[in-house]
Amino acid sequence: MGTIQGFVIFCCSVVSTCYAQGQVTFGIKGGMGLCNVNVDGESESSALRFQVGVVSQISFSKEIYLGPELLYAEKGFKARDPFRNVTVSTHINYLNVPILLGFKFREGSIFAGPELGFKVAEH
Repeated sequence: MGTIQGFVIFCCSVVSTCYAQGQVTFGIKGGMGLCNVNVDGESESSALRFQVGVVSQISFSKEIYLGPELLYAEKGFKARDPFRNVTVSTHINYLNVPILLGFKFREGSIFAGPELGFKVAEH
């Protein structure tokens, strides 16, 4: 069995177990990001890009939770090529899957974890 298939099966079993106990919440997430490229010490023009997706929180206790997300993100930049006198534009779309482990405190929370990113389109 492939690594990704095993990982997906594991995540589904955790979610279904916690969901049966009423400890899972879902939501949506969206935002904008500013992409910038630095080539040989010169910064090229920035591009405003978006991301949107679904998030969940799987509580294991009052203080500890797992926060898997599924996000569609657009990245890229615009740059001017002075030798050919043209503007080059790059758009790369990703499907990102962050898996965050969180700890809740009275004053807030802190979370960290890895992210898998899959390129789905480039133009």
